[in-house]
Amino acid sequence: MHDIENKTTTSKAKPEGLFRRFWTGSLRRQLTTSFLLVAVIPLIVTAAVVSYRSFSTQAPLALETQSQIAKRVAEQVSSFILERELELQILIEAGDLGNLNREEQTAVLKNLLSTQGVYDELILVDGNGREVIYASRLEVVTSDTFGSRKGKDEYERPKETGQTYYGPVSFSDVTGQPFQIISVPIYDLNSGRLRYVLVANFRFKTVWDLMAQADVVGNGIVYLVDNSNRVVAHANPSIALQQRAVSLPAENSFTTGLDGEPVAMALEPITLNEQTFTVVAEQPRSEALALPTNNVIISIIITLGMALLAAFIGIGIANFITNPIGKLSEAAQTLSQGNFSQPVVVERQDEIGNLAKAFNSMAVQLQGTLQGLEQRVAERTKALETSAEVSRRLASILDPRQLASAVVNEIRNAYDYYYAQIYLFDEAGENLVLTAGTGEAGAAMMKRGHSLPKGRGLVGRAAETKESILVSDTSQDPNWLPNDLLPDTKAEAAIPIAIGDQVLGVLDVQDDLTNDINPADITLLESLANQVAISLQNARSYVKAETALQEAKSLVDNAPEAILIIDAETGLFSNPNENALKLFGLSHEEMAKTGPIQTSLLTQPDGSKSAEKAREKINETIKGGTPIFEWTLLNKQGQEVLCEVRLVRMPGDKPRARASITDITERKRLQEFTASRARQQEAINTITQRIQSATTIEEAMQVAARELGQALGKRQTLVELEPSALGGKSQVDA
Repeated sequence: MHDIENKTTTSKAKPEGLFRRFWTGSLRRQLTTSFLLVAVIPLIVTAAVVSYRSFSTQAPLALETQSQIAKRVAEQVSSFILERELELQILIEAGDLGNLNREEQTAVLKNLLSTQGVYDELILVDGNGREVIYASRLEVVTSDTFGSRKGKDEYERPKETGQTYYGPVSFSDVTGQPFQIISVPIYDLNSGRLRYVLVANFRFKTVWDLMAQADVVGNGIVYLVDNSNRVVAHANPSIALQQRAVSLPAENSFTTGLDGEPVAMALEPITLNEQTFTVVAEQPRSEALALPTNNVIISIIITLGMALLAAFIGIGIANFITNPIGKLSEAAQTLSQGNFSQPVVVERQDEIGNLAKAFNSMAVQLQGTLQGLEQRVAERTKALETSAEVSRRLASILDPRQLASAVVNEIRNAYDYYYAQIYLFDEAGENLVLTAGTGEAGAAMMKRGHSLPKGRGLVGRAAETKESILVSDTSQDPNWLPNDLLPDTKAEAAIPIAIGDQVLGVLDVQDDLTNDINPADITLLESLANQVAISLQNARSYVKAETALQEAKSLVDNAPEAILIIDAETGLFSNPNENALKLFGLSHEEMAKTGPIQTSLLTQPDGSKSAEKAREKINETIKGGTPIFEWTLLNKQGQEVLCEVRLVRMPGDKPRARASITDITERKRLQEFTASRARQQEAINTITQRIQSATTIEEAMQVAARELGQALGKRQTLVELEPSALGGKSQVDA
């Protein structure tokens, strides 16, 4: 038992004895151990802190970058598809497609099919769902093969909702290519009745091209999925043709990508009426987090290097340790607490002095490393803040000149550049016209209409090559063109503003310090230029849409009949055109207070005024009817005008009816005059036939007298002929 207790005691004492021997061994061992602990632990802590801060900063930045890419591509895809809808709407409204005959309608659809390569088929379906025109580039279609679209979503949904219908993405049995059906309803403006539905087979492969042209980072990809998470557009056509399904997270995050690898993924939805798509942007996780990963590797290498250096120095000076070791130990403790600014003071030139210098150098290096990382994080944060501010301001500006002015001033102020400017192509696409410039130099060049031909100077070369151009030192570039208004320019960069392969203009920045513009700045400026390009495209699309809206409003204002809107809830008029104001004899303000229920301006054809009758007609319209009836209008001047009123329900949740009122007074007068003339002609024809049936002149005279008397409503009629007409005799019939 005693032996067992001794063994147990010896076994428990082994770790403590081993530690004591290790720590209280030779002075060289103590110094080496202490030196390694003092040097390596702060390095490890610093490396861990730096790595953690780098990862925690870079991860959100990587997701934000993918989010910006997804948003940019989503805007491009949405704008591209909505342009197709606008294109069809313009074809319907500007071309008056609903009122053309069949040959003209066929010619219009075939012309669009031949000029726009984005459609495979254009089908015009009548109000009953029957195909009446079928233009196709895929196959020959004859009228004998026309079918019915009744019961199909491309006909039923526009008919039910009154809005454009976007179908799901499908693949053609003929070509194997993807397509999407877009159908637009065409209504009769007078009756509000659905006349046609224009069905377009839109080639969805053009959206694939947008995916291929997307500006991604590194080996990142962008693709489009439908509401069932099925890939319908991808830069690699084989993936879209496979209709591969992908599992999407609820929000932007690091997750498993399309190929099963870890990625940084961002999502941006696109809603087209009842159809929803999602743009997915992803980048390999290794690329997205390359910077913090490299920082970790560098920290490990530095830590190992410094540890080896500490061990080497510790062994080298182990035999020369004296009193200054206390000071060195204190300095090491201070360094381990993160204070890199307090140097080690050892007044000797031997190995301990060298060790003190090594500690001081290490502290400076660590401090520089931390400051450099903090500066890089601060610069990156500032760049993202500037990009976000520019994006926020661009979203609210629709005028290209105002937009360009806001961008150049924001960039100049944010990055402290000497000068910034934006050129945009003229309508011919040959010359770059200065649209915005900062400072007095920009104002002077704007005033004189400064422009450059494509290919000339830094700006012209960037527009021609579609690539960013950087001149870090203008004095060393023989092709650089000086500007007398900008004498202090020492560095310049020109970045094309482009959507896909189309260059819209050039963003140019200049600085008064040599080499002050670097490739990292070019990357940030290219991101801003892409945002400017999207905003310019959105502004131009807005102008086109506003023009189409004004044209439609002009058609209503210039319509031959009086047109206004009746609110079924309040019974008030609104949005009258000029003919409505003239017909009622009221001003806009007076019309806003007037309605068929409250006013005495409308009377029934029998002369009685009835608000109840007006309510019945309006309610009939709200329930889906399209009543057409006659009504007598008593205008403000006291004149009675006989009118024909047509009521049509307006689309939307609010119960409203559109009233088309036509003055039919002249039409009624002409109808009565025509009827009277017809009765007179009929009486003359009857009398003529009966006279012609008489056998003698006397009998003819008697018939004429009798019939004329009856026609004229006279009891006695006298007809007298000259004696010469009867051979000297005179005949009188009563």
